[in-house]
Amino acid sequence: MAVRIDRPGTRWWDYHTVGAGIGMTTAAGGVKTGPKGTLITRREYLADASFLVALQGDAALITGLSAALESPKWPVFLGRKSCPPSVPVLARPRADYKNTEYRKRRAARLEADSGLCVFCKNPGTTVQHITYRRAGGDEVQDDLRALCRLCHDAVTMIEYGHGMGIDRIDPCDVRWRNEILRTRGEILRHRSLETRRRHLTPDEVE
Repeated sequence: MAVRIDRPGTRWWDYHTVGAGIGMTTAAGGVKTGPKGTLITRREYLADASFLVALQGDAALITGLSAALESPKWPVFLGRKSCPPSVPVLARPRADYKNTEYRKRRAARLEADSGLCVFCKNPGTTVQHITYRRAGGDEVQDDLRALCRLCHDAVTMIEYGHGMGIDRIDPCDVRWRNEILRTRGEILRHRSLETRRRHLTPDEVE
């Protein structure tokens, strides 16, 4: 198992009560009775954290884990029952950019957008998935938007920053306009600095 921390989150804590002779249903279907006196304990947890977990192992085990997460018997929670995940636990579908049907949808989207970026109106050289619900060749034309490379990079950076899952940014949505413009500017400033650094001689760098 390998874990990548995409967003470390915020460490919080609260109190937790157990006991008082209340019967609790277990995953096996039985009833577990706690102590008669109420116990108060301190519980710590992470809020707004995001992790990517990769599992490798026996194919049957991995398939079983995937099926359990796809259709769990009990609600999935992270550490505590009061901490359900805000996005699907299983990785989102991945776009198959070599898929023939996807290529057709891509070409149709670029043609529908007149070969222009829907955000800045420069020549559109790529397309953006605004949802991955049908990714892999089953996309419909409305799942895509034509973008130039700069706008595509900006939108992707924003999506990763917000930890988005299956549903992504529609660059035609006006509520994202200012953030896309700001991120475009950051990318251009960074690229400009990198270009100047590459042209500096060792003496000038010092």
